[in-house]
Amino acid sequence: MSESISFILPVYNAEKHLAQCIESVLSLKDSIEWELVIVDDGSKDSSAAICDQFAKMDSHVRVLHVENGGVSRARNLGLQNAQKEVVTFIDADDWIDATAFVKAFHAYVLFDAELGYVPFFSVENGRSRIVPLSVGEDRLLSLEDKDYILKKRLGAGIDFYGYVWRCFFSRKLVEKIEFNTSLKYNEDVLFCLETLYKAKKVAVINLAYYYYRVNPEQHSISKGTYSLENRIAGWNKIKEWAAANHIDFD
Repeated sequence: MSESISFILPVYNAEKHLAQCIESVLSLKDSIEWELVIVDDGSKDSSAAICDQFAKMDSHVRVLHVENGGVSRARNLGLQNAQKEVVTFIDADDWIDATAFVKAFHAYVLFDAELGYVPFFSVENGRSRIVPLSVGEDRLLSLEDKDYILKKRLGAGIDFYGYVWRCFFSRKLVEKIEFNTSLKYNEDVLFCLETLYKAKKVAVINLAYYYYRVNPEQHSISKGTYSLENRIAGWNKIKEWAAANHIDFD
């Protein structure tokens, strides 16, 4: 497998933390072959200008400016424009440790896998804690391991396996898989279900490099993206997918 990777960064009104996010990726410098594909999803604050400024500074960065269409559409556009052999995601209020990322990515490449999972750091109120994989040592998963994660972790929403930014995806694996643009919640879980179901070689790598900033709104079922209505729609779509593929999450 070629050691090249595309980061896909959807951006919408993210000026508060955006510079830190992009700078963390730029810290990779020339340690590996990489690109950062930023999709500015019709931001109304200074996010677009920040993105353009970084694109002028570093040739690794490409920016797409589009009308607002939601995070799923933005990620799909990122996938369509990714040019490297491996794809991963990053969110605009999060950041990575470049040194740890390179080590994890090298490990993934050595496994020659189509899909890779890593642990991550959850950051809340300035404190970070590691969220482990909880599936044992670094390895390629057996069919039994894969089935366990699919049904008992990912499908059940346990251990946050449905976060796309904690994964490495081979570009060939995701060529015909898209984020569901009708969903505002669990669209990433559905994408992860489809990729895990399709992948024949799946690696787990116990090296965390991603810092996920907890959004206080996630604790509320009455606000926007996290409303009860959106949650129900997301889980219903997952149940439909499971039924169509004869998978029992019970």
